[in-house]
Amino acid sequence: MSEQEVTMILANNPNIVPVPVIASFNNKGEVIPLYFSVEGLRLRIDHLLYSNKKTLDVTSYRCEVTFSDRVQQITLNYHKNVGIWTLNKIS
Repeated sequence: MSEQEVTMILANNPNIVPVPVIASFNNKGEVIPLYFSVEGLRLRIDHLLYSNKKTLDVTSYRCEVTFSDRVQQITLNYHKNVGIWTLNKIS
């Protein structure tokens, strides 16, 4: 992953932020996100609702997380070509 590639992805997509993710793999080799961190908070993914391959290099994961006793849906994106995860900004 080059810093230039990551910078270009983030500059071209102002509605995403990079986030660290802990993920696992199922017996088919598919990526399953388990936890992510944002703004100093570590959040557990309660449910993976679905995943969708947006492009050859990007897979989106629609997930449910619980924060402050509220269930919220979020979208994580795995950018395979550069090895980073991003979170769609929540409005």
